[in-house]
Amino acid sequence: MNKKIIIISMIFILTFLMNLGYLNAQIDIGTTKQGDCITLYQSCPTCTYSDIRAIKYPNGTIDNSMDWTMIKNNSDYTYSFCSTNDLGEYKYIVYGDKGGLSYESTEEGVFEVTVNGKTLQISESIIYILLSLFTIGLFSLFLYLGMKTKWEDKTNIAGFIVKINKSKYLKLLYLWFASGFFVWSVQILALIINSYIELDSARNFITDIFIYSGRLSVGITVLFLMLFIIFLWKDIVMSEEIKRYGRSLTKKR
Repeated sequence: MNKKIIIISMIFILTFLMNLGYLNAQIDIGTTKQGDCITLYQSCPTCTYSDIRAIKYPNGTIDNSMDWTMIKNNSDYTYSFCSTNDLGEYKYIVYGDKGGLSYESTEEGVFEVTVNGKTLQISESIIYILLSLFTIGLFSLFLYLGMKTKWEDKTNIAGFIVKINKSKYLKLLYLWFASGFFVWSVQILALIINSYIELDSARNFITDIFIYSGRLSVGITVLFLMLFIIFLWKDIVMSEEIKRYGRSLTKKR
């Protein structure tokens, strides 16, 4: 008698835990880009219908006024949701008659909306942070080298150039590298901020810096190339003058 009671009790507890697990089940459908539509999903082989009755937005607002019928495809139920303007985690509640039950059972689905539709994992974040520090270090190094490298040509007492300083081309190269690593570090920083920080002003600020610095980098590259060509041509002409006359024909300005 006692064994039967124990067996019945265990069956009852297991049934209760299984139902509780189902009621608290959560479907994670991943991440989508801000403003894009995402397919809400539920799988229920024994359901004859499945409806979405509530949506919880990232700001905590719960909208339970809807009654959206999900589209059935064999045992899968889907619904296209497009109100993804807010960044953060969304939750949706699905109702269905699992197993032909006379009462409705529920499942909870969750998804996340980010600026670029991607979410960095902790390991990825560590890599990006280290890479960001590395690029900032290279930016600082090349900027320092560019500022310290001498630009001026050697002149005599009268102010005429007697020797061409070729290190000016290294100075241009250092500064060009510094601008490139600056844009790269801002790009990495923008990715990290867009994935973790929900403050719109911070995200927009970093994104704007990245966009404008990216456009500026093209102009800087063209400028450095033009300066390189101009100074190379002038130095070639001046070198011929120094070879012939021992100095440039014009004084340094």
